[in-house]
Amino acid sequence: GNFMGFRVMDVKTIYQSIRIYNNDGIKGGLEKACNTVGIGFEGTAHTAFADAHNTFRLWFFLVKKFGDITTKRKP
Repeated sequence: GNFMGFRVMDVKTIYQSIRIYNNDGIKGGLEKACNTVGIGFEGTAHTAFADAHNTFRLWFFLVKKFGDITTKRKP
């Protein structure tokens, strides 16, 4: 999406979509998501900086792990 000239990515929806695809549960918040994928949660949950930082870390993890599925590769 685009909000005031900035691109917006909904990391929660991306994460939950992957979980649904793998027939895994989707309950839990950011801290549980970070722990589930193995990157741990840094800082104090529900504080602005920690939540923003960990949301980026989760997004980056997902891009590194699944990003190549959208990359067009030459044979």
